[in-house]
Order: sequence, then structure tokens, then C-alpha cells
Amino acid sequence: MYRNLISCHVSDGVRDSFSALAKSRGLTMAALLRQIIVRETLERAGTQEHTWEMIVFLTLAVDGLLGAQPDPDLRPKIIQLWQDRLAEEARRHAD
Repeated sequence: MYRNLISCHVSDGVRDSFSALAKSRGLTMAALLRQIIVRETLERAGTQEHTWEMIVFLTLAVDGLLGAQPDPDLRPKIIQLWQDRLAEEARRHAD
């Protein structure tokens, strides 16, 4: 249960951008802000290294699963979707 409140004033543009970011992640603005606060204040120094190790593991695991399944077109489709998503994110952040 959350009982403490942290608030701050931001411009309309910052609010709109933050709201869009939260929605793109399927979160409320409060949930996204809570994640950011926790990440920035409570994570230990070794967490970034552990996160990187997990990303590499998950990448290898997913690639192995995609390569082992019977549909030969699925892996290229997933890679294309990933590349499209990266390009969309890059365009969004360039504005």
C-alpha cells in the first residue's frame, strides 16, 4: 500500500510527453513515476550489470526458441517487428 505522496509541477508539454510515455508502456503516470523513483533511488550499483546479463540471456533464449520452432518465417518476422519498433522509437525521440 502506498501512503506517501511526491508531487511536482511541470509544463503542459512535459506532462503530455510523460503521459504518452506511460501509455506506450501500458502504465499509469503514477506507476511510471514510481518505477523511475525506485530505479533511481533504491537500485544497487551492481543492478546494471545484472540487468545487462539478463538481457543477453533473454536474447539468446528467445533466439534459440525462435530458431527451434517449426515456422521458418517467424524469426525473420519478429526481427522485422523489432527493427520497426526501434525505428518508431527513434523517430518519436527525435521530435
